[in-house]
Amino acid sequence: MIKARPFLKWVGGKSQLLEQFENYYPQELRKGLIDSYVEPFLGGGALFFQLSQRYKITKAYLSDLNKDLVLTYQVIQQRPDELLDFLLTDLLVQQLVLLPIQEYHLLIKNSCNWHIFLKN
Repeated sequence: MIKARPFLKWVGGKSQLLEQFENYYPQELRKGLIDSYVEPFLGGGALFFQLSQRYKITKAYLSDLNKDLVLTYQVIQQRPDELLDFLLTDLLVQQLVLLPIQEYHLLIKNSCNWHIFLKN
């Protein structure tokens, strides 16, 4: 099975601290008695990805104040094929335009139709 992992770096991310956190998890989690996880500040999701793959987490409630970040996770979860098509098209167009990558990304960011991923 392919293991999910954070797909972005996030300010305040916990990736490098995960092994240190292991000593502080409740025994009930290790014994499989805790099966729910609530994360009010998801960010890059490093802690969630680690816990959900190491322990028997069957329900997860993930949240963040950053609505764009939440939308990104929702699109990855619910519409991965459309996202992949969007990204591949973006990559092809960037190669055709022949702009330096930073300029191209700024152009796309300023003109992107992200509304196509919003729920109707």
